[in-house]
Amino acid sequence: MKTKKIVAALVVLTFAIITTTPANAVTTPPWAPAGGYNAKTTHVFLPDQNMYFDLKKNVYIYEENGQWFNSPTPPQKFSEVDFNNAKQIEIEMKGENPYTKNLEHREAFNKQIKAEQDAYLKEQKQKLDEAERLQKEAEKAQKESEKAQKVVDKAQQESEKAQEKAQTAQKEIDKVNEKAAQEAEKARVNAEKAQQKIDAANAKAQEKTDKAAQKAAKEAEKAQKLIDKANANTAKAEAKAQKEKEKAAAKAAKEAEKSQKSIDKAKAQAAKAEAKAQKEKAAAEKKAAKEAAAQQKQIDKANKEAAKAEAKAQKEAKKLQKEVEKAQKNADKAQKNAEKAQKKANIIQNATPPAAPQEAPAPNQ
Repeated sequence: MKTKKIVAALVVLTFAIITTTPANAVTTPPWAPAGGYNAKTTHVFLPDQNMYFDLKKNVYIYEENGQWFNSPTPPQKFSEVDFNNAKQIEIEMKGENPYTKNLEHREAFNKQIKAEQDAYLKEQKQKLDEAERLQKEAEKAQKESEKAQKVVDKAQQESEKAQEKAQTAQKEIDKVNEKAAQEAEKARVNAEKAQQKIDAANAKAQEKTDKAAQKAAKEAEKAQKLIDKANANTAKAEAKAQKEKEKAAAKAAKEAEKSQKSIDKAKAQAAKAEAKAQKEKAAAEKKAAKEAAAQQKQIDKANKEAAKAEAKAQKEAKKLQKEVEKAQKNADKAQKNAEKAQKKANIIQNATPPAAPQEAPAPNQ
């Protein structure tokens, strides 16, 4: 129960301050507050009922049809009022008729009530304004939160897209690296095979060249032997013919003494022997020349085969060298593609997505 105390205000309103009344002279009504009243209080004013309670006389003073009455009990019209919850104002005044200041009491109470109402309305208005402000701030914060959420969602989407691009780029890098590794391995294998072919071709060409040289040397040696043999045969034939000539001449000389016919015969035989020797010599020389020519052809053929084998080996070596260079170029190209893809992936991964804005702080309650 709320108790109103009027002290200084009542002085302004020409209320007289009464002297202290002994405690045993004050009667406390059953609806008095638990702590009782001030020792100087003489009356309790009930503004809502426009009624007084005289603490000294223990009576109710109320207005009825423009007149004031005293009664030990509340009037019938207030029988339903719960005075425990009624508004009370303690009054200190001199005299037994407080109603003579009733207008001032009510005006003072109304001013107080009005001030309280104004204060209450002002407080309610402030609370309403504050509520509206908080509502606006909440709506603004909600909008900012929704806007921030959109930014966060957009950033999240961009981050996810960037992540997907990074993953795609990484897959491309892995694919390019794998392909480059395969190409490099293939190029290495091809290079090794080409080098093996080159080595084999060089070895084969060297072997053929050595064999051709050996064969040519053998053929030349054989031809030289045939030439030496032909020369020896020619010398032998010449020696034989000379011997036969000398023999025929000797024989002719011996026969010359016998008869001119024997001489002529001897001369004819000598000429015949000489012609035969010349013929045998020419045949031997021709045979030797033919054999030498045949040997020379074999030597030339062997040299041509060796030169042809060497040219073929060089051609194969050049071809394999080109294949090696081509494989190397492919490997370099694959390496450049891998580096290019790596740079592209680095650019995508280093692209920082926009930072998600912080959530707007909740408005103060």
